[in-house]
Amino acid sequence: MANKARTSSLTSFLRGFVARTIRRLGPVLVTPSTLFLLLALAILGPLLGRGHILALDSPLALNWDVSGYFWGVSDGPESVFAATYSSAPITAVFKGAGVVLPSWVAQKLLLLLLFWLCAMGAFRLPHLQGKARYYAALLYTVNPFTYVRFVSGQWGVLGAYALTPFAVAAFIQLLEEGWPRHAVKTALLLTLIGFFQVHGLVIVLLILVAIYLCRVAMVRGAFRQSLPAVLLATALFLGLNLFWMVRYLAAAGGAVKAMPVVEMSYFAASPPFSVLSLRGFWLSGPYVDTSQIIPVWWLLFGALLLLAVQGGLRMASTTRLRWLALALVASALVGVVLAAGPGWAATQPAFRTLWEHFAPYRAFRDSHKFVAILALTYAYLGAFALQSLAAPTLNLTNGARRAVGAVTALALLVPVIYALPMFGTWGQLKTTEYPTDWQEARKMLDNDSSDFNVLVLPWHMYLDFPWLPNRWKRMANPAPSYFSQPTISGDNLETAVSRTNSQDPVSEYVESVLARGGSVTNLGSLMAPLNAKYVVLLKSGGYEESYRLLVAQRDLQPIFEGETIALFRNLIPTARAYAVNDVVRVADLEDFLTSGSTGNPIEHAYLLGRAGVPTSQEGQPAAGSPRPPLVSRRSPISYRVVGANGRYLVFTLPQHTARERWRYEGQSGALNLGMMPTFELGAAEGAITFPRFYYLVLPTYILGVATVIVTGVVYWRFRTTSADTSDPERKRTAPGDDV
Repeated sequence: MANKARTSSLTSFLRGFVARTIRRLGPVLVTPSTLFLLLALAILGPLLGRGHILALDSPLALNWDVSGYFWGVSDGPESVFAATYSSAPITAVFKGAGVVLPSWVAQKLLLLLLFWLCAMGAFRLPHLQGKARYYAALLYTVNPFTYVRFVSGQWGVLGAYALTPFAVAAFIQLLEEGWPRHAVKTALLLTLIGFFQVHGLVIVLLILVAIYLCRVAMVRGAFRQSLPAVLLATALFLGLNLFWMVRYLAAAGGAVKAMPVVEMSYFAASPPFSVLSLRGFWLSGPYVDTSQIIPVWWLLFGALLLLAVQGGLRMASTTRLRWLALALVASALVGVVLAAGPGWAATQPAFRTLWEHFAPYRAFRDSHKFVAILALTYAYLGAFALQSLAAPTLNLTNGARRAVGAVTALALLVPVIYALPMFGTWGQLKTTEYPTDWQEARKMLDNDSSDFNVLVLPWHMYLDFPWLPNRWKRMANPAPSYFSQPTISGDNLETAVSRTNSQDPVSEYVESVLARGGSVTNLGSLMAPLNAKYVVLLKSGGYEESYRLLVAQRDLQPIFEGETIALFRNLIPTARAYAVNDVVRVADLEDFLTSGSTGNPIEHAYLLGRAGVPTSQEGQPAAGSPRPPLVSRRSPISYRVVGANGRYLVFTLPQHTARERWRYEGQSGALNLGMMPTFELGAAEGAITFPRFYYLVLPTYILGVATVIVTGVVYWRFRTTSADTSDPERKRTAPGDDV
């Protein structure tokens, strides 16, 4: 009996302890932040294990050329990587985290943060209350759009998407309250979105414009009330972002000029019904679709669409929110038209005209990106419908309340089922490390302290890697982000309708050389003008032809070979700059390869066509062999040249670097082989500089710093002007008010 009493007493104590612990920790653990973190963990699932997540576009998701970005020497806005060029600040933060954490841990934290932000942003949308906010968070985070962008490695798109609800919320609060602090929040959020991806910035601006126009048109006095705050937000945003925006403007179209019109329909989202259901990604074939798992998926989408329609009608019937309902519906219609229009036969002619006469539109050849607008409106309006359903429950019987609760619970479950393949990517992606022979090759390159570039073959932008544990082995060439040195690698898209959009002269040169195939036996000599001291061969699908070419070269030495990678050293001397005595004029690259490749290309400077060079020495007899100069790098925009005794100096640059704005002792020059700055030498020593940094890049940085100071002052000055209504727990306009 005594033992039973002690056992009963211990049980009572434990029950009481557990109950007290739950009461104390429950409010801390069961919070939106915690629940959405659990949701993010569930999405990654087995991908949380050790190793990197490598997907189709993950090597291109961020701009890894941080130095080229901040110094302004990269031609990113003009290249095929223009969409992610502005993400270098995000990469800098990511690299900073990688200093104290393993890079694969930093990668997982970034993805967890993005999914958590998706949920928190939608949860905090204005005029939502109660459990309806959880529906908005779930649907906005877990849907076919976020799934396909996640599994395809387009994490820059996902980052801009995650921050969009925050920007929308801040802008709505700005319009409703006119408080300067909301203008600061709006400008900062738009800045962060632009850092992740330019496409995302354009998309959120479309939404904000629709919201602003509807607010001004339907609410008396709204224009005058909100104009100062809107102008403040605009001025702050421009001041903060002008430093990278002017680079896009200076690019004057960049790579989009090389996009043929056939790409419009090839990359378009289709068909229209798939767009409506948040699907229709142009490259969805390799990935598991919801329809392959759930045959009646359309019933789930029908429920989501019905809720969104009901929410739109309910919001439109609320006098104070009618303007917002119209704005969301208008945004959704714009999203549908822009996403499905290029791939729909009925609207293709109009979009073809837009493509041909408005070059910036070509940047949105992947029209599925506009589906992000639909995802936001479905989540927002659907949540408002649930909120409206729950509002009158105080007047219902217990049974009716339970029925409403069941409907709400079912609505929360639908998004999870509808995007089921998103969780753990349904086994399509798996964590991995780069092969050990890749790591060995990188160590060998890092042990060479000289300044050189690395040529990477095969020459493809996308490759199939047998060692990749994913279901689909294709991935963008990861060499530029994997190796420490500047790489020269394929930027040719190679689709069924176009070979490449690249206009990079280095790429054109390499492709011209490789096009000659087996007739080339001096590849090392031909790569010397690129300062390519090493050649890396990735043993990916179809690498055999490149391998046969490399082993047949008389001026390349194999120094390492593993199962998945091989490394060759160029036997021809290379340097960041070299001196020559002669200028040889050739018609084009084909003429050079036919007549000028028999000797050593770094013994002369070659000018294509009628290209001019400011010189008084051209055509004069050579005066002895030039001595190789000593080149020291003082910064990415300044090099010191000592001991040059030739007539001309050829300065070799990495791929995707601005070429025509370099100067030697303040003097401009020509381009060797159409790609490397070439200057007349007036003295044995001098400085190669990039003055554009000082007259264009640096002033915009100064403006940005000044704007940051102004932003901080405004935010601090108005910190107590009005109550902060950004708290989602604060009561907002309830459904049914002012009907």
